[in-house]
Amino acid sequence: MGPRAQVLVVVSDHGSGTTEIGKALNKHPCVFDIGEPFAYSTTVWSTSAIPECNGGEPDAIFDADTHTLMNARNPELQEKIMAQAALEFKQLKIDRMSLIGETSPLYAGLRYNLAEYYVRVRDLVCAGVPVDVCPPAECSITIKFFPQFVNANTAGKGTKLDSPSACTMARNERAMPAWTDALASMAKHPKVAMLKITRNELDREFSVFHRFTPPGSRFDCTLTRAPSDFMKTAKAYMDDNIDIENCWTDAHGAAKCLNQALSLLGLDMTPMGDKGTAVMAEGSGPGAESGPEKSCYNTPNAIFEVQATGPATLGPNPYANKVAKVGEGHGD
Repeated sequence: MGPRAQVLVVVSDHGSGTTEIGKALNKHPCVFDIGEPFAYSTTVWSTSAIPECNGGEPDAIFDADTHTLMNARNPELQEKIMAQAALEFKQLKIDRMSLIGETSPLYAGLRYNLAEYYVRVRDLVCAGVPVDVCPPAECSITIKFFPQFVNANTAGKGTKLDSPSACTMARNERAMPAWTDALASMAKHPKVAMLKITRNELDREFSVFHRFTPPGSRFDCTLTRAPSDFMKTAKAYMDDNIDIENCWTDAHGAAKCLNQALSLLGLDMTPMGDKGTAVMAEGSGPGAESGPEKSCYNTPNAIFEVQATGPATLGPNPYANKVAKVGEGHGD
């Protein structure tokens, strides 16, 4: 029998409901949920020079074309690790300075290999976990991998009049080799397992629209929407797959999903009891934006528009923008 996987990589996309699963798994004493270790606004894993985007590329750890290390720091990852250290029940001890610089265990001699980077994150985190909290041999992390981490854009389209810009098309074309390279590195690594989490594409894209688009943006619920090429490509590399809707049915469905994820790490729910399922019950399921004319889930023929009145203050996601129905769509 080979070594136990110590890193569970959740391969998914924004708006797919992965946040709740990560928070739920974090209730296990031997699982440390790092979540999204990259962000377009701070640092991504890799990027290329893309003339069509007029020099608007984000900071990246690696140049995707030359495989050259460009940054030995990752502010997003630093904050996620320190957030774990701030949780009293985790008792994690981390020196923030160990996360930065070319002599850091994260970056010293690092190759262009995402699996290696994620395993280094696990090793650094688990070195700071007391043995009475979790035996070293069982210590694990969960961490995400989204297309955006290699500078892709999978937001989808709002209305039938929308089409991807030259910048978006060029970004996605250049990002695909980096995406497949990262997936292949993780598929080969014995300490890494990958779990693909997907959501109905209409609901996923509406969630992205609801959270990230500026006032005046519109979204037609009646258009046909298919998963991105990045998600289609990922399927061949996965150890397991979960449709997030199955986790939202009830406590039994949530427990099944959590056990499915933990089993990839050789763990089970026993040490955390029902704490994880309680987190899932509080999350943003398919009817999170409940009530008439609030989402495509509730009003499937609507065209919605982001309002200029600021973020919503009610519901499970206070960062979501207010939207209003402004018309009805008629499909493609």
